[in-house]
Amino acid sequence: MRKSLLIPALLFAVTQAFAALNVDNTTPITDNNRVIYELNVYDFTSQGTFAAAEQRLSDLRKLGIDIIWLMPIFPRGVEGKIGSLGSPYAVRDFQAVNSAHGTLDDLKSFVNTAHDLGMKVWLDWVPNHTSLDHPWTTSHPEYYYRVNNVIQHPNNYGDVYQLNYKGGSGLNDAMIAAMKYWVNEADIDGFRCDYVSSTYIGAAFWTTAIAELQNNNKSKTVEFLAEADFTSNDVKENHYNTGFKYDYAWGFAEAIKSVGTGTSANALKDAANNMINTLNQKYSGMSRMTYITNHDDIGNNFSSNYLTKCGSNVAPLTVMYFTFCGMPLLYTGQEIGQTKILNYFNRNSIDWNTVNTPIHNTIRALIALKHTLPALADGTMRRC
Repeated sequence: MRKSLLIPALLFAVTQAFAALNVDNTTPITDNNRVIYELNVYDFTSQGTFAAAEQRLSDLRKLGIDIIWLMPIFPRGVEGKIGSLGSPYAVRDFQAVNSAHGTLDDLKSFVNTAHDLGMKVWLDWVPNHTSLDHPWTTSHPEYYYRVNNVIQHPNNYGDVYQLNYKGGSGLNDAMIAAMKYWVNEADIDGFRCDYVSSTYIGAAFWTTAIAELQNNNKSKTVEFLAEADFTSNDVKENHYNTGFKYDYAWGFAEAIKSVGTGTSANALKDAANNMINTLNQKYSGMSRMTYITNHDDIGNNFSSNYLTKCGSNVAPLTVMYFTFCGMPLLYTGQEIGQTKILNYFNRNSIDWNTVNTPIHNTIRALIALKHTLPALADGTMRRC
């Protein structure tokens, strides 16, 4: 076929394919074609409760979400808190729910409804530190990293204290028991684990913890996502065989966002090649989560987000991370192109009536493609 006729023919074929594509209520052909959604409970609805969020679950199912990752749902530390809410990562009790979100029964109802709709629910787990007023600070000071018997702050974060899994204490058992509690009590399906690469935790803990959670109930598979890029020099130990299903494709995401509003494609090309080489050389039985934004993508002093950073490149960069090797992430409101900067120390709920239609339709189509095309599997069963 002559080149002059080839391009119109391809465009016609693509147009016909999209016209025939059902972009609502699609389901993944395999677990390697799934999409994950990070849900900020405070800002997902104006009420900020599990009950209100439950009412919107059918919208997420219609969009095509397969896994709901709940940002930390636990009581937040009051002592030394930041903002009006405190940090969700300053946990005051690992076996309780934040009363502002509702009750344990409300959470169970949320999870049951999600399951009925065909979605899994993962909790955001914070193993590295606790709030300053966690009961362990007085009942089990041996759980913490101390210098001259003074509990230390991690990375100069003044609202939390550093736990120490290498101190020969009962912390390992206590943390594993707390994770089992949520699987047994609320039927939780998995965990997104914060700061996995902390030198105070170590890979050995994860090997033990993940194995125990998997053996906790033989009829239930519990999945784990690591907030770490295992290829990074910042990860000092080998975590590939600890049992995690996914890590963050952090370097890939940063390379994508580095393009910003620019026009150079070299960074994207290098990021794609690095991603392919990494999967082929180092990843076996696990894959990676890809994204363009999440709760950490908030700029300096909560001054910007991915929309302001990427401008008119948002659509093509979204297409790239959705169609490359990994499980794509959507963050609260991203699916409608919401422009608010979500500061998780303070409330700023999503306005669901303001929709950027081109972004919304692009994401709807991308989820449907991710769900239905074997070529877009996340790399666990096939390599890119």
